[in-house]
Amino acid sequence: PSRREAFGIAAVELMKMRIPVIASAIGGLVEIIRHEETGLLLDELSPKAITEAIEKLERDSELRESIVDKAESFARKFDGRDQLGQLMEIYERYAK
Repeated sequence: PSRREAFGIAAVELMKMRIPVIASAIGGLVEIIRHEETGLLLDELSPKAITEAIEKLERDSELRESIVDKAESFARKFDGRDQLGQLMEIYERYAK
């Protein structure tokens, strides 16, 4: 987990790969990670908190699978296709 993070592109890439994300509750990470839905957010950045989060995911396979499923689906929003489609619509509208 980072101590500073503007957006969290590494977290999004991990989500796409179905790797559970454990992150600090800072910066843009709180916008892309919903605690126990698309990852685990840590209020405290300490070895103990990180260890507890890892152990929680190890013990609770149902939670882990739910997180990676939801995270993968959420991360698809950041592949750029939707934004490209929106830009193309704007260009086509004004090109006429």
